Amino acid sequence: MNDERYTWRHNSVLFEIHKVIQSHVAERNACVVNESLPHISTSFVPAGKPPTKSIKKLHSGLIAGSNDWKVLVDLPDSKYVFPPEIFATLERPDIVIWSGKLRKVLLIELTCPSEENIEVAQLRKQTRYLQLMDQITSNTNWSPSLYTIEVGARGFIAHSLERTFLRLGISRRILSKVCKRVSIIAARCSFAIYMSANSLTIIWDKNRSLITLDAYFFLLLELMCLPVLFCAHALFFQII
Repeated sequence: MNDERYTWRHNSVLFEIHKVIQSHVAERNACVVNESLPHISTSFVPAGKPPTKSIKKLHSGLIAGSNDWKVLVDLPDSKYVFPPEIFATLERPDIVIWSGKLRKVLLIELTCPSEENIEVAQLRKQTRYLQLMDQITSNTNWSPSLYTIEVGARGFIAHSLERTFLRLGISRRILSKVCKRVSIIAARCSFAIYMSANSLTIIWDKNRSLITLDAYFFLLLELMCLPVLFCAHALFFQII
């Protein structure tokens, strides 16, 4: 029973993270990849003419250089099979991002442990996928990379989320919003788990919908409810 509740919390956080990554990859794929170098004349400003404004480059990070990136996520009701064109395995990383043109695959694994066990959880996931990384490197011409993300059960966001998102090319403005949303989702899930575990009347529904934050609810939290919500969660977590 506890495993189902923890999986529900994990999937709620994963849904939010995947939504942002999927949007970023779609934005990247919509851009035309310019593989040719600009002519040297574009580096000089003719006499008597003002310099032209430089075009702001799209943050692309690890997914630069191609527009055929695909994303796979291990969420309920998703037909998840690790891409067979990369490697045949029964392992199921939470998120897989890959490009056939570049022969690159990024594995992202999420864990939602207690804040005291974040470092242990990170090491455990890195060890778990070490063999898969070696197999892909040794037996294929694909280049794999593994990134772990840890979000504490009480809403603490480990540096691994920031590090992974920035390497993907996601802007700090979006990252800041994601951290707030993910933190609230994790805390709300843990609050629900705690209340159901200590209640004789609440029956846990294994088909319970994942927790999401719509724009209106999140706006209210930012304007007036966020401090109160965190204080309420803190009081209950002190009891645990």
